Amino acid sequence: MVLSSVETEQKIQFKIGIFFREVLTGCACSDDASQAVVYENGYCELAAELDKATAFILFIKNNRTKKC
Repeated sequence: MVLSSVETEQKIQFKIGIFFREVLTGCACSDDASQAVVYENGYCELAAELDKATAFILFIKNNRTKKC
């Protein structure tokens, strides 16, 4: 999901939010392997810059955004 964007003549800077589902594995104390897998919903925000001439995308490290 696009959270914000700024366009110049050469580049587009944008901030996106990404929802994802991660698989966490743990121990199966009851010897049931199906209990060892846990699915968690996750979210992170990324800042990026798209160069219009090359279509190269640079992801920008920003201490103010959530870490993934």
